Amino acid sequence: MNKDIDIEYISKTLVLLPAVSSLVMGNCNICERKLHCLTQSFPDLKNLAALDLSENQILSAGATTLAGALAHSPKLEYLSLDSNQIGDEGVQALSAAL
Repeated sequence: MNKDIDIEYISKTLVLLPAVSSLVMGNCNICERKLHCLTQSFPDLKNLAALDLSENQILSAGATTLAGALAHSPKLEYLSLDSNQIGDEGVQALSAAL
């Protein structure tokens, strides 16, 4: 996958696709700023059941941002954050949100 994907474009497109149930964004060079942009579309993704953000550059602050966004994803059953550095703070935020 292209390492320089346009997250802003993807986020705006996801808003138009509320039926999306699976989002695979592993190894897409997603950092804190890009994750914040991506999560802006999450309130519209009411059917999101699987989210793969493995092998990115997500740190604890990004995991906290993600935790807040996942409050809008009541159907989420699968979340992968493998090979990110979310730390204890990120894990705690995600645990509280899920």
